[in-house]
Amino acid sequence: MIHTVCLALFLASSLVDGSRQLTVQEVLDRVHRLPPALENVVARVTNEVNFRKAEITSKRLIVGGEETTIEAYPYQVAILYSNVQFCGGSIISDLWVLTAAHCLDWKPKNADISIRSGSSSRSTGGTIHAVYYYHIHEQYDPNDYPRDVATVRVKTPFSAVTTKTVPLTSREWSTGYVTITGWGKDSAGKTPDILTMVAIPVVSRTACNTSWDGLITDE
Repeated sequence: MIHTVCLALFLASSLVDGSRQLTVQEVLDRVHRLPPALENVVARVTNEVNFRKAEITSKRLIVGGEETTIEAYPYQVAILYSNVQFCGGSIISDLWVLTAAHCLDWKPKNADISIRSGSSSRSTGGTIHAVYYYHIHEQYDPNDYPRDVATVRVKTPFSAVTTKTVPLTSREWSTGYVTITGWGKDSAGKTPDILTMVAIPVVSRTACNTSWDGLITDE
């Protein structure tokens, strides 16, 4: 029998102490922390995956992704704190970026974060945009991530030459593959400097909920 295990990468955070400036490492630790509601489930799923490693090694899997270029995905941006990338986002208009609420729920000051656009590298090149303000969905909850959506408004428009908006759609995907881009950690646990992409299969909500104890909802 084939078992489907739905895995996800969660980047979480918590509110910060406004009395002092956070270090880059503190921000990274907050952003990479699992939400409390998922800790037990993730531990169980991780054990299942480790148990099945020998079983799946002979199967064809997409792991880690491969390097790509900003020209292939010109809507991809890096969100920076103290000039260090800690999250990613997608350009949705000449002044707006779509990202995850968990990237910003530690409530950074507008002046402390910025956006790098038009670069395959998360640390050099492209254009740095100051942030005018950002908005986190009113019904977002850092404990279990419902409505994990935020928007960021930059002060200067993105270049129409080197960037483009992400092609949005209202379609609900139930089969096939989707492409993920960003600077997430690779299979060795390292964060690459160059943009990477990976194609992953779409898994039904029913299959996901089998693995995630019913935590996957419409929210």
